[in-house]
Amino acid sequence: MASKETLYHRVAAALLDLAKEEQKVSEYQEALSSIRKDFQKEPRFKEILGSYQIPLEDLYALIDRIYGKSPLKHLTAFLKYLVSKRILSHYDGIYEEFITLSDDELGILEGIVYSV
Repeated sequence: MASKETLYHRVAAALLDLAKEEQKVSEYQEALSSIRKDFQKEPRFKEILGSYQIPLEDLYALIDRIYGKSPLKHLTAFLKYLVSKRILSHYDGIYEEFITLSDDELGILEGIVYSV
């Protein structure tokens, strides 16, 4: 089995390719950040989407109901992929890797500022 970091990178890189195809990389950053906040605000929501006891079709319908109006055409498919592969529990790591890769793509540098 691949390491977590490899998994994060592969999934994030695939989504970045789709975001670049749509020319909406920064929009995907915002959407994934919003989803992360949803999961932090309502941890039970993430648990439900990761449940083995709920049929995948029902989980997909829930994703469509909540995120289906997004103008980003690959967003719901991405979430459904995470649910179908049972890797939604790794969302934070995938999100962080996507932000790193997409910041590189957008030419955004991250740094630490010190003051005295």
